[in-house]
Formats: sequence, C-alpha cells, structure tokens
Amino acid sequence: MERRIEARQMLGVWVLFLIAQFIGLAFAIFSYVPQAAIQSAQPSGGSVVTYILFLALEFAVVIVFIMWIVRSYRGGLFFVALEAYMLLLGGFFFFSVIVSLLPYINNYLDGIAELALPALLAVLLFYLWKKGKMNKNVMTIISSVGLGLFLGANIGVSFGFWTLYIILGFFAVYDYLAVFVFKFMIPFAKQMSSRNLAFMIGSSNVEIIPKESLSREDMKELRNFNRKQIEDPVLKRYVDEGNMPAVSSVMLGNGDIMLPLTVAAGAYFVYANAFLSLMIIFGSAVGLLATMLLLKRYKVGLPAIPPLFAFISFSVAIAFLFYQPFSIWMIAMPALLGVLSLAAILAKLSQVSRETVTISPSL
Repeated sequence: MERRIEARQMLGVWVLFLIAQFIGLAFAIFSYVPQAAIQSAQPSGGSVVTYILFLALEFAVVIVFIMWIVRSYRGGLFFVALEAYMLLLGGFFFFSVIVSLLPYINNYLDGIAELALPALLAVLLFYLWKKGKMNKNVMTIISSVGLGLFLGANIGVSFGFWTLYIILGFFAVYDYLAVFVFKFMIPFAKQMSSRNLAFMIGSSNVEIIPKESLSREDMKELRNFNRKQIEDPVLKRYVDEGNMPAVSSVMLGNGDIMLPLTVAAGAYFVYANAFLSLMIIFGSAVGLLATMLLLKRYKVGLPAIPPLFAFISFSVAIAFLFYQPFSIWMIAMPALLGVLSLAAILAKLSQVSRETVTISPSL
C-alpha cells in the first residue's frame, strides 16, 4: 500500500544527498581532476553564449527523444545502455580523482596508464553492480560525484562560475517543463525505478499507520487487504489489531545530486575558496528539504531542481555579500532568480491544490 512520505525516509535521502555533496567537495579541495581527463572533453570554442546555445539545442533533442521513449518505446536495451554509459563514465572520473590522491600509485602512472587504471576500476564496479554485489545508492552516488566533479572542473575552468550557475538555471526550467508541462519526467523516472537501474538514491520502509488515524478510505482499503501477503509476524500482528501497513518511499534522481555538486565543485575550481562552495551545498540541502516537505504536503510529483536552484541562488547572493570587490549584480541577479524559481513552484502547487479541492466532492 503506497501511502505517505515519513520523516525517516526524508532524512535518509537528505543524508545520502549531503554525503555525495561533501565527498565531491572534499575531492575538489584535496585533489585535482587529472588534466588528461579534463582535456578529453573540452567544449569547442571559447564563446559562453555559443556553448549555452549548443547545450540548449542538445537538450531540446534529448527532450523529444525521452518523450518518444516514454510514449512509444517498450524495449530494455536503451535503458541498459544509458545506465552503462552513466555508471562507467561517472565511475571513471570518480576513480581518476582517487588515483590522484595515492602518490605511491600515481608516481608510477603516466599517459595511458593514468587513464587505464580508473577505467578498469569503473568496469569492475559496474560488473559487481550487475552481479548484485553493490548497493544501488552507492553506485548512484559514485557516478554522480564523478560526473559532478568532471563537469564542474570542465565548465568552470573553461567558462567560469557564472556559466555553471546559468546552466543550473537552465536545468531548473527544463525540470519544471518536463514535470508540469510536457509531463514525461515522472513516467520516465518510474521506468528507471521499475527496472532497478542505478539512476536514483532512495529510502523505503514499511510504516504502520495507527488505526486511530485511518480515514474511511483507509479502512475500506484495509478490509480488502490480503493479510496472507504478510510474512513478518510482527507486522501481521499490527494489521490484525486494525492498524494499516504502508510503503513509505522517497527517491531522488542522480541529476538532482550531480547538478548542485557541479556548481559547488566548479565554484572551488574557479575561486579556490571553500566558502562559496559550502554556501552552495547549504542552499542545496535546504532546497532539497523544502522539496520533500512540499512533496509530503501536496502528494504530487515535483521537479527537484527548481527549489534547489532557488535556495542555491539565495546562498550565492549571501556569499557574494562578502566578495571583494563588492558587486551589486552578483547579489541582485541570483536573489531575483531564486525568488522567481520558488514563486513558479509555489504558484503551480497552489493551482494543483485548487484543482484537487474542486474535483474532490465528485469522487
């Protein structure tokens, strides 16, 4: 029985998110992304506008393709190939940084060998995952940290921090449209989850809802519930006493982990100062908490990037209050975009709430 989001599951996902962010920032601070890895995918050209426009075009194609996948595709090869690509690429960059932290090994590596060892470790990790010997949350965190570090170093060093920030805003708009307008992201995420692919972190448990808290609909559902499905004797006893079992689950996509880390790591690569990066992580943590509370309140699928972007924007504005030389646009621009992003989400949820109130009497 799918019922509600509980505090324990929210806390579990929130902690996993923070673990990924701080691992990524620690890697950025105490090590480096090897130049061979960064230079392997440098964006062509030096124009920021050209790069962002090219990125927008790429994602327009991706949106159309994903919409076709959700509506028409029934196979499994695409999902397997996408998972392999993300995990192997993310694992490669993750292990590239780890190898750079081991001087006794790194001193003996040069050229091709510097890339071969992380690649072999990524392949080994992927093999263990497919054999069922690795946890999905661990796999998702590793690939997200690796990709976040790579993108933060690559884009940040090439185009600067504000390009990273603008790209995050672009993804916030994309996420909003994908969930609320085109409505393909939630079905796409469900396909990922049902195929047990390492694209999400999550926390799921069976919770017991006391009989005193059950509504009439809950009581009707409980009467139709087959108690023979329950194997746990303790859980069966609770149900026999009139309580209701409910699956409580919270999931978070790898993009929602990777993108805030990309901005936080990129900020360090650009400014070599951990304060701004820590403020970005703080803002993303508050944004994720706000997202989960809104999800619990409204019980509808939500895009995570817009609230994350909103609170990251507020944190960036606060951080640049201390930046010298002082520049008003570094404060006003992210603050305004943060307000607009948060307002867009709240306005949409208010509309959803009104629609629910209008429809519910006829049910």
